[in-house]
Amino acid sequence: NDSSIAVFGTSIENLTASPDGTATLAAGGVNIANTLMGLPWKTVHDFGIDGDKSTGFITRLQPVLDVNPGWVYVGFPINDVIFDDVPLETTLENMTLVYETFRLYGCTMILNLGQPISAFSTDTTGSKKQRYFAIRAFVERYASSNSNVYLVDTASAFTDPNLNGGFNISSPPVTNDGLHDNYIGAFKKGLLIASAVSNAVKARQYKNGSAQAY
Repeated sequence: NDSSIAVFGTSIENLTASPDGTATLAAGGVNIANTLMGLPWKTVHDFGIDGDKSTGFITRLQPVLDVNPGWVYVGFPINDVIFDDVPLETTLENMTLVYETFRLYGCTMILNLGQPISAFSTDTTGSKKQRYFAIRAFVERYASSNSNVYLVDTASAFTDPNLNGGFNISSPPVTNDGLHDNYIGAFKKGLLIASAVSNAVKARQYKNGSAQAY
């Protein structure tokens, strides 16, 4: 069902307002992209859960499949980095299960590479930074080796080029709290998502055309 998308992940992907009101803005990127593209997704399903980790991701895949989405936007497992209590190997195994489930079900996936490291921790040189970049590298490898999988690099769009360590842009700010997008951040993310979808559609059309030519 290409006219629907499931937004899956943590508070970054939560379409329902969290107690501090930030989660709705954080999820705005998908809705902004949808508007920019002329509303190709007639239905946007909310599967973002505040504070969830990859260990929770793998327990709630079936409800996503039950709504039969053509697209799934999968958030970065940021809470695995923030709380640092899920072994890296477990995080990668869990995310592999998530990605493989959606891919084998036939969904086109858009994978978020996460916010800048400063959003997760002031520890920009230690174990959390290593974990963060290891997960990013894994997501990039997965996308490059599978069809119908596309990347959104929020960290790149949100990082101030004048600062070291991956700190969020602060003038004007792109988040309200260092983690969840504000309207400016949501618009930047919306542009990235719209571009990824455009590339996905072009790639799909090219593959179909090539198959017909042969």
